[in-house]
Amino acid sequence: MISANPSSLKKILAAFHNEMIKTTALKYPWLGLALSAAMPFFCAIGFSQMGAAKNLNGVSFLSNSTQLAATSLIPIFVLIHAALLIVSETEQGTYRDALCRPLGRSEFLFSKLFAAALFSLMLLAVNIISGLIVAKWKYQLGAVMDGETVLVSGTTIAASILIAALLTMLPIFALLSFGFFMSAIARTYAGAIGFALGINIGIQPLKYFIPVGNAHLDKYIFSSYLDTGFSMLNELASGISISWNSPNVIRCVVISAIYTTVFLFTAFIIFHKRDLNK
Repeated sequence: MISANPSSLKKILAAFHNEMIKTTALKYPWLGLALSAAMPFFCAIGFSQMGAAKNLNGVSFLSNSTQLAATSLIPIFVLIHAALLIVSETEQGTYRDALCRPLGRSEFLFSKLFAAALFSLMLLAVNIISGLIVAKWKYQLGAVMDGETVLVSGTTIAASILIAALLTMLPIFALLSFGFFMSAIARTYAGAIGFALGINIGIQPLKYFIPVGNAHLDKYIFSSYLDTGFSMLNELASGISISWNSPNVIRCVVISAIYTTVFLFTAFIIFHKRDLNK
């Protein structure tokens, strides 16, 4: 793997900088960020047309709009971006030039992984920021009230939004790692994106019907926890007491961490064993 020395860190940072420059030159990352930022506005319109707006406060609106983005739009762009990270270099053979700088294989992979993680974080961040703006503008954002009684303080709400965002990033990182793994084993753009999206989309309806012990497969698939953080925030917005160390939250953390570790470890092993002359 990579040694923790200043020289390696400098190489990673330099490669990370180059990777971010390449990312900003592409169109689809900007499209993803724009759609993620616009989604709360579309949600506000949709909720109003369905008559659901009158039952929402600012916090419940934010939680609902972010859940929608985290389970639909954001995963698509995270997967596409991650699936292209390695195969975009291997299909064109440009990774040979990168590794002759000299840049080690681990440093090469870490720079791409960090750039993808930053992009994924930005996708969620712009959605939450935009959601906060809409919630402040159209709904009551702050403490959850019942008449004159404060059910949940504004400080608790702010801390809970941050915790919900962190919990959401865990399965998103697992999703990123899956796309990264597919990029390491694929030989073409179409193969990497097709298999990554196809497997992710295909498993969604099936996971609720495949029994595993006393539960179903969904309990053990990281994508089932993309909405965990903000669904709990939605309960808090209704004045319901919640616990951030509940069994479901613990499963979210553990399962996401396991998938992330397995996918990344396997991707690194595969790339390290790859013959650069092919």
